[in-house]
Amino acid sequence: MQTIAKRSLTAVLYLLGSVILWECARPVTELTILQSEPVIMAFIAVTMMLSYLRLPRWAQGAGGGLMVLYSLHYFFFQNQALFNVKWIMQVGQSIYQNFRMLLQGNLVNLSDLFSTLIFFVLLWLISLALQHWIKAGHFFLFFFLALALLSVLNTFTFYDARRAIVIVTVSGLIILGVQKLMRVQESGMKFEGEKPYSTWFLTIGVISVLALAAGLAGPKLAARWPNPASYLQKISVPGLSRTGAFFSAGQRIGYDEDDFNLGGSLGMDTTTLFTVSSSGNNDYWKVAAKDIYTGKGWKSSNDSYAPLSSPYSRFSVLNPYEGNTNTSEETATLTFTNESPSILPYSGQLTVIQAQGKMLKLDQATGQILTSDGKKVKTERISYLQPTFQIDRLRQVQNGGDPVSVREADLQLPDSLPGRVRSLARRITGSENNRYDKAMAVVNYLKSPTFSYSTDRVPRPTGNQDYVDQFLFNSKIGYCDNFSTAMVVLLRSVGVPARWVKGFNSGTYVGQTTETAGGKKVTRFDYEITNANAHSWVEVYFPGSGWVAFEPTPSFSGPDKFIGTSPGKAQPLPAASQGGSTQSSAPSQAQQTQTQPNQQLKTGTQPKPIREQQQSQSSNTAGKAADSLKKQNGAVNDWRFAGWMFAGVIAAGLLLLVLTWKKWMAAIYTRRQKGLKIRDRNSFNRAYKNLFRLLRLKGLKRSETQTLREFAERVDHRFSGNNMMRLTMHYERFVYGNQDAVPDHQKAALDGLCEAIIEKLKPAGDEVHSNKEQNR
Repeated sequence: MQTIAKRSLTAVLYLLGSVILWECARPVTELTILQSEPVIMAFIAVTMMLSYLRLPRWAQGAGGGLMVLYSLHYFFFQNQALFNVKWIMQVGQSIYQNFRMLLQGNLVNLSDLFSTLIFFVLLWLISLALQHWIKAGHFFLFFFLALALLSVLNTFTFYDARRAIVIVTVSGLIILGVQKLMRVQESGMKFEGEKPYSTWFLTIGVISVLALAAGLAGPKLAARWPNPASYLQKISVPGLSRTGAFFSAGQRIGYDEDDFNLGGSLGMDTTTLFTVSSSGNNDYWKVAAKDIYTGKGWKSSNDSYAPLSSPYSRFSVLNPYEGNTNTSEETATLTFTNESPSILPYSGQLTVIQAQGKMLKLDQATGQILTSDGKKVKTERISYLQPTFQIDRLRQVQNGGDPVSVREADLQLPDSLPGRVRSLARRITGSENNRYDKAMAVVNYLKSPTFSYSTDRVPRPTGNQDYVDQFLFNSKIGYCDNFSTAMVVLLRSVGVPARWVKGFNSGTYVGQTTETAGGKKVTRFDYEITNANAHSWVEVYFPGSGWVAFEPTPSFSGPDKFIGTSPGKAQPLPAASQGGSTQSSAPSQAQQTQTQPNQQLKTGTQPKPIREQQQSQSSNTAGKAADSLKKQNGAVNDWRFAGWMFAGVIAAGLLLLVLTWKKWMAAIYTRRQKGLKIRDRNSFNRAYKNLFRLLRLKGLKRSETQTLREFAERVDHRFSGNNMMRLTMHYERFVYGNQDAVPDHQKAALDGLCEAIIEKLKPAGDEVHSNKEQNR
């Protein structure tokens, strides 16, 4: 009955330990590319269950290893069969290459696959350590580290760990209480009352509730550092904080000033930044345009701020449209929330901008507008011109005729750009004879089924790999930054001036109001813009028309309107064909007769919001990741590969030995004890000292002030018996009585006493197993 109770309590410890381990691992699903809770939950459950069932060590090792491989297969090789040797070989090749970089100290270029492998191996080792701490009764250290980890994540990342901290606190207090109960049981203390366990657990529950209530209701000092995450995001360790999708922890969708290193997965964030009330609709909101592509991201050629005052025509960056472009004047009021960065977005060509009477400044290179003191404002009012471009006129533009300033700034490409990117650009646009059709050919290519839109499992280029090259030829999966940057680079490769623009898409339509201005009724459309609406797109230069916006990201349509061959019918930029053709053609009849959003509103139809959303592309993503990995790694036919694999296994084994040294040392002493037969003074002395070593590993260490009998009494009290005292009395008679040989009638008795003590030292599961063997 006592054994059953102990097994039940052990099951409670394992269950609550698994809960705590899960809460500690759960942030990984939001802060890295490993965005699958069921896989990590299953990994923890299987490894903990294997230990609880007390399977042989080889079975636990095999089970854990298979779970690591399954996890890698899920995240990187879903398009291949689980037992296909090809992807396993790719994993081995990746381990080999990354171990070489690791030994060279090149930590920043470790691949996502290798980083994922390290994570699951560490999670496995942590689960083994947790199991050891549960069995040994030393759980407090893990409890403290779990709370410290969650507190750090809650403070320095966008992960909200408050709920997890509560769960871990309650679970940890219960585990400490249960371990205390088990120690009391082992000491031989008897409980009084009919339901001792119920009383004990009720006490643990009351203590947990009181501790939580005190923490929640107690006085709390105001934050001395209100938002450390925002500050720390501006501080980066060179080459580390922005390398690899796996280590893009804390990276979430939203506006960011730093575009120097693009890529990596994004965590979704729907925090509202500002609202818009505008006479136009479906407008994009520009913040800045950048012209220098670095091979990893974007930077501006010259950050030169100047006081912004009318007339704005003297600033070329604020005059994107030229004589062939028809415009309509619109107005808008932007209202910012406390979470908004200190930006002043605008749309079209500015004619008036007011920000609560503050002086403004303009970055003449990027077009970004800020208050002179760089601080945020509550509201911004603007008047602006929205364009309508004529497709026929755009088609009249061929390469050439661009101003020198445009050619110098907006045809730049790094010397390191791989030649295959330029070759691809020529293939896509080769059959087109004008600038508009070249641009549309690139749009159609990027919106073809060859590429997938996703904010999840998006890799970063590693080492010297080019950002666009990696996207076009390897991963083929990404979000707006990938598509817009690729379009700019492809167009520049064939001599078409283009620039990269960032800001926000139109957001979510929330309603409309009617105002009276100058005796006329004006309809205003209201939109909500959140971090999830952060966006980037492309502007292409057309002499005579100016800068024209193009939208290469799938499921998005651009902000600008176009007049096709049917006079007077303004329409959005023609959507890309779904056939993946690189041929550009005139807008279809359906496209040319498409009604404008303004016209839809007159008939009572609400405009459809354009919002960047995460799409489910799990199978495609896994396939792209596998293709990317295969191309990047190549074939590694080197005899040293086997050596590196062997070294990795040895290193993992040594680490496991260090973490479990007490367990395997106890196993060694136990096996040695069983082989020691007490036959004379020397063998008795060896057996008795070996037994002391075994007891010390089990937490029973004799103090310097204790006599042998006092220590034996303590051991017997712990295990509810008298075997240690009887053995000690025999030992004292041999030592102090100068006996050399053991009488025949005592040999079996002394061996039996040693075996009985060893049986008491075994865990509950081993005792049950031993009893079954004896019954057989």
